Amino acid sequence: MRINWSYFTKQRGIVIISLVMCLVILGSANYIYTRNNTKAPEIPDGSDSVTVNPGSDDNNEGEQDQVTDSQTQQDYFESYRANRQSIRDMEMKYVQTISGNDNADADVKKEAEARLLSIAALMEQELKLENLIKAKGFEDAIAFVEDGAISIVVKAKEINSNEATKILKIVVDETGEPAQNVTIITKT
Repeated sequence: MRINWSYFTKQRGIVIISLVMCLVILGSANYIYTRNNTKAPEIPDGSDSVTVNPGSDDNNEGEQDQVTDSQTQQDYFESYRANRQSIRDMEMKYVQTISGNDNADADVKKEAEARLLSIAALMEQELKLENLIKAKGFEDAIAFVEDGAISIVVKAKEINSNEATKILKIVVDETGEPAQNVTIITKT
């Protein structure tokens, strides 16, 4: 029995080309995003500050600073969601391309379909966590769900231990992740 190595070489070539295409797409998206925006959204460290000119007696400047901080706060939550959605859309499009490729191996197609399902489940889980946290009285929330770690950013100046316990209970109940793997961050 003789093994046809050219078949395996072609399949490996398709996988390598697909991975290179993915890198090019993600690199292009990163370039476009950073070119259009001077600052990409970052994970907050919980220390926000409003700078007000102390030498000014004009109350309008202080009001403008408060409005700017409020806009920055809203922009953070909105820009993170938009960025997360665009990255997921690109990833899903890439995976759908692989699963729809007639030349792709059956195992590769199954892996691609499994990845699509896991992306959809992750999106659903993050959305559910965010909505449940908002239902507990918080103005806004973002969930970062990864294997073995979950971070929650809550729109609040600070939270007390009772509120943190409520958020922690929601996350643990919905994800099954141990409490020590959950981080809660406030963003004002």
